[in-house]
Amino acid sequence: MVHTVPGLRESAGGVARSVPGLCEALARAGCRTLLVSQRIVNATEEPLRVPDAQLVETRLVDGRDWNRLRVSYTPRLREAIVKACRDTSPCVLHDHGIWLHSNHVAAAAAAQAGVKRVVSPRGMLEGWSMQYRRWKKGLAWIAYQRRDLESASAFCATSAHEAENVRTLGFRQPIAVIPNGVDWPVQLRRPTADRAERVLLFMSRLHPKKGLLDLIQAWKDSPRDGWRLVIAGPDEGGYRQVVERAVSQAGLQSSVEFVGPASDDAKARLLESADLFVLPSHSENFGIVVAEALAYGIPVVTTTGTPWAEVTVRNCGWRTECGAAPLAAALREAMAASDDKRTEMGMNGRRLIEERYSWSAVAGRHVEMYQWLLGREPMPAWMSR
Repeated sequence: MVHTVPGLRESAGGVARSVPGLCEALARAGCRTLLVSQRIVNATEEPLRVPDAQLVETRLVDGRDWNRLRVSYTPRLREAIVKACRDTSPCVLHDHGIWLHSNHVAAAAAAQAGVKRVVSPRGMLEGWSMQYRRWKKGLAWIAYQRRDLESASAFCATSAHEAENVRTLGFRQPIAVIPNGVDWPVQLRRPTADRAERVLLFMSRLHPKKGLLDLIQAWKDSPRDGWRLVIAGPDEGGYRQVVERAVSQAGLQSSVEFVGPASDDAKARLLESADLFVLPSHSENFGIVVAEALAYGIPVVTTTGTPWAEVTVRNCGWRTECGAAPLAAALREAMAASDDKRTEMGMNGRRLIEERYSWSAVAGRHVEMYQWLLGREPMPAWMSR
């Protein structure tokens, strides 16, 4: 199978982690897998690696020269995808994300190679995301995006909510709902009880849709004695300055710490040190960081903007409406809970991840979908027409 993803840099968000994870799981399951991605040669950020699957990279000299290089870059990317499809024949092309030029190229490459194409929207058809930079997306929708989606053989959503959004937009192809897989630590290390300070951790891209301004206001309105808010993640478009300004205006500098992007090792240390995790997003198709926090035994506070209704059903966290006031109410309750209570909820979350989000189970469902698309098996009963 051939997977296409715009980039593998850490700052590209959850897709840059979940897609390589899926490719590795498919390779371990015996499915020959190629991952095609673009790479900015002069970027300071090294791309994430894919040890068990074959990586094919097309290169840009410098991201700032994208408009100038598009004419020469497009044929290289299309040729790389077509060649990958022919090298793995029989093949299904699985494209992750929409809106970007690389996604448009993937659609053209699938048609040229004569292969079936699956599209994973990766949250980019969510209501909030559709409204963000609406005029640009409106032009893209008319110019190519709707046509590209109409030509897909199937969609692959990470949640039932995302599948509903696909249907709302009028697309009638079959949809597979398959969550992201999650790696969890074999040996679980949790903070000791004798610490003077508890940690509330936010870890995701610093982007308007993540609800960070709601979080800062909610933090201001919460009893913070004995707690510290740690904000980890790559800055997107200079948004960190906006959040830092809100922290300063609220007089919260002494209780809020920005630690920037986190490597795999640093990410593990942050999760091991956290007593509570928060993701107050306005829109998420999955929210991989919620699953990662639960895998580390950390209870989660999140919003109805994420698909994580399970955190309340399985008693491993709090899920509230978007906005500063409901978030503050949830934080007050979560921070007031005893260490033992939060530990119990965290263990509930860890069991949930082990049961439903293992990479082997996720890869197995993808293989079933690909076998159907190749005409080898009937359409899986769990897919919707």
